[in-house]
Amino acid sequence: MEQRNIKISSEKRYATDLGEIEYSDRQIINKQITGCGYTSKVILETPKCIIISPSRNFIINKLKEKRFEDINLIGVYQEDKGGASNTDIIAGTSDCNFCILVTPESFERALQNINCCNLDEVELWIDEYHRFSQDYVFRNDGIRNVIDNLHLFKKVRLLSATPISESYVLDCFKDFDILNLE
Repeated sequence: MEQRNIKISSEKRYATDLGEIEYSDRQIINKQITGCGYTSKVILETPKCIIISPSRNFIINKLKEKRFEDINLIGVYQEDKGGASNTDIIAGTSDCNFCILVTPESFERALQNINCCNLDEVELWIDEYHRFSQDYVFRNDGIRNVIDNLHLFKKVRLLSATPISESYVLDCFKDFDILNLE
């Protein structure tokens, strides 16, 4: 496990101001600044990705943002609550240029319906990683499914503004590199 720190000047308030950042394939990113738009940076700069979010409302709000109109953004959560259908996922991933926003509980459905490419070409991001670890107790099925499928992805990155004590990092992530944005 390698640990790196990047100092951010005080005038760079938003993640998009940071420019290009070099990531390792498996990395925990402690952004330490809430509301800096890091998830938006991922959506705008990553042509093939799945972003797991603990919050359906977060996904719904991202889908409504005008700046993502030209991005093939697919919201996968409970279909009966307005999430993408299996047909929508298949159609939306057919050109291999997509960003899926998904809750842990709908992750398996999203995986089963990606239509165009090998998953090792897709970047997997887990947003609000501190919640992922905390919610494991009562969202066990969804989170366990994500963990069981990590091996399908070459690039897995965890993102949180709430740094987690090493003792709370799930075992499957203990060997991930750490990037601290300070």
